[in-house]
Amino acid sequence: MATLSWRDGRGNQEKYLLEVDGVELDLVQKKLGELTGLGTGGNVWNAVIVFSKWIEKNYGGGRHKDLWKGKTIMELGSGTGMGGIACAHIMKGASQIVLTDQAQVLSIIEENVARNRDRIPELEKVSVREFEWGSDVKAFKDPVSPPFDWIIACDCIAPIFPLHLLLKSMIELSDENTTILIGSEQRQFTQSFWDGARGAFDITVIPEEDMDPRYCDDDIQIFVFKKKKQQLAAQSS
Repeated sequence: MATLSWRDGRGNQEKYLLEVDGVELDLVQKKLGELTGLGTGGNVWNAVIVFSKWIEKNYGGGRHKDLWKGKTIMELGSGTGMGGIACAHIMKGASQIVLTDQAQVLSIIEENVARNRDRIPELEKVSVREFEWGSDVKAFKDPVSPPFDWIIACDCIAPIFPLHLLLKSMIELSDENTTILIGSEQRQFTQSFWDGARGAFDITVIPEEDMDPRYCDDDIQIFVFKKKKQQLAAQSS
């Protein structure tokens, strides 16, 4: 698959629009965030676009709604909040959805949740919280405590980030019932993360035929993580 037009100029727009399951997500972006202290969280990135269209294709229209009923969902590294907002729209019936990132990014997430609330009533169940990867998960109690039923992370696996802390948090926030969905571009210098992840989780790659035929590319994949039994035993000991 060749690189497609949806990737062109994405980061240069003041806002990004994407239709997901019949609703247009309207997301503000902060240009040059990496130069103004926001880091990379001020922009919509490629993997979360692919993830949002994948979840629409496979779970939109109310399909598999029992998967989400009464469940708790956490997004790590929410950035603009696109992934969590898309999940709130599609994962109807979830009891709590928590979008997390570093403190300087939270205002962007809150703004995007607010500007999409009229179109997505499920956003009333969304909370925005600060969470630093690697921090004490036992202190995370508002509005819900871990382990979470579902964990989402898109565009987080890059060599500029503390990936050992991301992996630590993924392990500590999950249990045997947790499903972790990862959307990621292929990037160099991330092998240590993947080596550690394969030691702790069984990892499945979503096949190409399950992806949205337009919003996809060879270098972007979606992964499903489930905790390995030996990891569960190590945590309980």
